[in-house]
Amino acid sequence: MGNNVLILEITSGICCILTAIFLHYSAIPKSSNKKNYQKGYTIVKIASLILGISALLFAFLENSIDIYNKRSFIQIILPVETLLVFWVFVYPLYDREKLKNFLKYQVFYTAALCSANIIYLFIAKRMIGQWFYYLLVSCYVIQFAFYTIIYVHISRIWLKKRNIDSSNFKKYPFRIWMAAFIIGVMGIVAEIYPNEIYLQIFTLCYTVFFISLGIQYHNYSIIAPVETTKKEEATVSEGTNNKAETSKQEEKRHGQGNDIIKEKITIWVEHKGYLQLGVTIQDLSREIGINRTYLSNYINETYQTNFNGWLNDLRIEEAKQKIISSPEINLSDLAEMVGFADQAHFSKQFKQKEGIPPSVWKKGHRVQSEKD
Repeated sequence: MGNNVLILEITSGICCILTAIFLHYSAIPKSSNKKNYQKGYTIVKIASLILGISALLFAFLENSIDIYNKRSFIQIILPVETLLVFWVFVYPLYDREKLKNFLKYQVFYTAALCSANIIYLFIAKRMIGQWFYYLLVSCYVIQFAFYTIIYVHISRIWLKKRNIDSSNFKKYPFRIWMAAFIIGVMGIVAEIYPNEIYLQIFTLCYTVFFISLGIQYHNYSIIAPVETTKKEEATVSEGTNNKAETSKQEEKRHGQGNDIIKEKITIWVEHKGYLQLGVTIQDLSREIGINRTYLSNYINETYQTNFNGWLNDLRIEEAKQKIISSPEINLSDLAEMVGFADQAHFSKQFKQKEGIPPSVWKKGHRVQSEKD
């Protein structure tokens, strides 16, 4: 294939090694996905380095490069690079434990496929025959198709999980994966139908692809975390706004509900429902048609006391009015009239509220009335 191909192989090797060096000394911004991007970075470096070193070794160790030697080079290196490129794109998208086990199995499969290729090309090619070569190519085709299906499936899961627009996704990883898919198909064609000019084009294409892969992955690993952070901040902000709006709506509904409770309680008080003996909050709740919990909360917030305290205050105010209007009233009868079960309980509650027993308050009011 001549000196042109030799120069092309050396150039390809050097470019791939330089890409690996570039990625090694480039930094990834801190983000929640840094660990996964770092794994992807490492794999891109390994893939570029392996291809670069292999291309240089192939160029310097072969005295005369022909299309069959080039095809053998592709046959050995292509399964390895396919696995590594698959890793590069899957790691940032899918971080479950199952993936690690899956990738371990693929390492064994790729190692077995490469070993079989090496044994066939350097040891058993003449003994086995051409059928084994096509079997190995078929194994690579299966690997390539399988990875494509898995990548598409994982991408859909990732898009759905992240709620990311597919058009934005295609701008970076999907676009490069399509390029990888084309390179993979070209590799299969180069395997089955080797041609001198086509192999040179293929060498140029996969060199450009790995350089582009390194640059694009570098760009994606910078832009994607920033976009993700912005989206997360927007989501948090939106959630905060929604909570604030919900809180306002709840306050509005709460206020409207309080107005209804206030209206019904006012009517109940005007009809002196508190004078019923043994009335409870459950009785009031049923009578005015308000949920017991809402009613209890309203009384606690409005009157700064519980239902029993509020009820006793109403009864004692009623007792004071009756004492004023009927000074000669008997306290035992008064207690029953305002809803207390007995005089002792009435006297106790009265003293707690007014600071003096009802008999003293009654006497004091009588004295004041006589003075007036």
